[in-house]
Amino acid sequence: MLTVIIPTHESERSLVRTLSCLVPGATGGVVREVILADAGSRDETAGVGDVAGCKFMVLSGTPGARLRSAASAARSDWLFFLLPGTVLDAGWVGEAIRFIETAEHSQAAVF
Repeated sequence: MLTVIIPTHESERSLVRTLSCLVPGATGGVVREVILADAGSRDETAGVGDVAGCKFMVLSGTPGARLRSAASAARSDWLFFLLPGTVLDAGWVGEAIRFIETAEHSQAAVF
C-alpha cells in the first residue's frame, strides 16, 4: 500500500524512533517499503536502515530533490513522507487505511 520515504542525514538516533513506529504498519501489510533518501551520512544511519530492512539511497542535492528521486524509485502508488524523529500515534495505521480506502483520486494528506 504505502512507500514511506524519510530524508536522512546523520540521523542514526532519531531514525530508530521513527522506524519503530512503522512496525505495526509493516506487519499489517500497510507499509510495503521504506526508503531512506540520505545526504551522505557518516554515522550509522545506513546501518540502522539496513537492520530495519530499508532501501538506502545516497542522493545529492536539496532535500526536495532527494525526496523526488526517492519517490521515483517507490514501488507503491501511495507515498508517506516522514522526517527522522517523527513519532506516530498508535492509531496511524487505521487512519492511513481509511484515507486510502475513501480517496477518490490521488490526494495529499497531513496526519
